[in-house]
Amino acid sequence: MLAVLAQVLGPICDPDAPFANRALLDLASIDKKKRSKRTRGVQADKQRLDYTFQFGHFLADLCSALTAKALHGPLPIEVPFAGREKKLQLAPTQLNCNLDIASIPEKHSRKRALRVRADLPQDIDVKEARAPLVNLRISAEMLIFIAQTGMNLAQAKDLPRGSYRWQVDDENYLVRGVYKPRRQGIARFVVFRSYRDHFTRYLAWLDELKISETDDRLFPVIYSDQVPPAYALPAFHNIRRHCRDLGISYVGSRDLRRTRINWLLRRSRDPGLTADMAAHTAETLLRVYEEARCGQPSRQPVRAWCPRATGGNSS
Repeated sequence: MLAVLAQVLGPICDPDAPFANRALLDLASIDKKKRSKRTRGVQADKQRLDYTFQFGHFLADLCSALTAKALHGPLPIEVPFAGREKKLQLAPTQLNCNLDIASIPEKHSRKRALRVRADLPQDIDVKEARAPLVNLRISAEMLIFIAQTGMNLAQAKDLPRGSYRWQVDDENYLVRGVYKPRRQGIARFVVFRSYRDHFTRYLAWLDELKISETDDRLFPVIYSDQVPPAYALPAFHNIRRHCRDLGISYVGSRDLRRTRINWLLRRSRDPGLTADMAAHTAETLLRVYEEARCGQPSRQPVRAWCPRATGGNSS
């Protein structure tokens, strides 16, 4: 309403000013209210949770498929998904997975195609030869980590790699980075019990590929050419592309965090406890994250898709 009035009164107050309506809006000192994009109602919440769990299973299947052995093996790497007939074929972006090698007329081109798809020789570094696939698993691991810990993307991308000490805190594990023995490390994040085995396997995978020797971050990135600025956030382009190919809804890091926090708030009904786990004040939690619900909330836990890939228990 104020904008409409400014359009009418601005030219009258100052006919020579080209943007008098904008100046009038500034003088009014009334902020435009942000429209809420939150979903409302039980059905909308259940639908969003379904999308989130489907996306979580997809990430867990990617991590299970991209082992060090598979990365050294033949291409493409096939990833089966539970409940889906279509399998995802993973290969570096320049490789055509649908190419019929037998149809190549030139003998040398046919041999080259077979060589590119064959197992990697022992003297070839997998980080350089198949960097897109390595980065794909690291991206999936980062999104799972954000969903499990509630850490924001800007913090997670620069989190340092190191030794970790696990401390039990009721149903959760409090993870401490071991940097100063006298202080017994610095508390880094809180995770669910079922995520510990998955996280430990990821650290072992980093060590097996020797990725931490060149990048000391927990979620390193292998760059083939241009290195982006330090402030740039990951865009997860490959994750988005594979989601489109499979017809899966992509769930960004912000929505993953919000889903986790809202689930914790509904389960515990304790804003103070939930705010402590989410590293927020209770006022911020209720103002930003709490979503109005009607009826009984879904009882499916936000961590349910992690144990399926790790073989753990969901209790």
